[in-house]
Amino acid sequence: MENPTPKKNHRVLLVFLFLSFISLGTTIAILQSKLDNNNSLPNQILPQQNLGEASPTITQPATNPHQATLQVNTLSPTSTSIILSQPSFDLQNLTAYQLEITFNPKAIKVLSLTPGNIWPQTSLLSQQTNNQTGLISISIGKGFNTKATSNSILLTINHQAIDSNLTPDIKILTNSKLAISGYSTSVQISVE
Repeated sequence: MENPTPKKNHRVLLVFLFLSFISLGTTIAILQSKLDNNNSLPNQILPQQNLGEASPTITQPATNPHQATLQVNTLSPTSTSIILSQPSFDLQNLTAYQLEITFNPKAIKVLSLTPGNIWPQTSLLSQQTNNQTGLISISIGKGFNTKATSNSILLTINHQAIDSNLTPDIKILTNSKLAISGYSTSVQISVE
């Protein structure tokens, strides 16, 4: 004699599958109905795009109209600073600077570079000093959540004399850069 339990389990499984298919079919029908009713909405929500027209042109920010002067200021026989003067922009917008500086390597030896006091906190981005060729390259950024002070020193160069009869001849190169927020190009600088 057969056991009635497997047939009962089989019937329960068939009823469950039948109800699942009905539920799935109902869900699909509701979703299809909603999609059919909303066919007119995309034309109202999204603008029509004519594929024959040219794509919109992205314009670049205007050339940076701002200017500033960089000066070499001898503080002592062993210390020289680079000063930002006459900026045509709000110092709060200054975000970073890169200084390219030459010096007479027969007259002085650079011992260290110290970020200036224009910001209370700075981030040293890169620094290279070559005492053989007389070239300094340094990039400094504004520290996180830091506001500019009213000070104007960008960098202090600490050096020692090699030959006191020669002049240090510290000069800022015109390819030095000042970056301010809102422009993809650097500030136009002049050097004194």
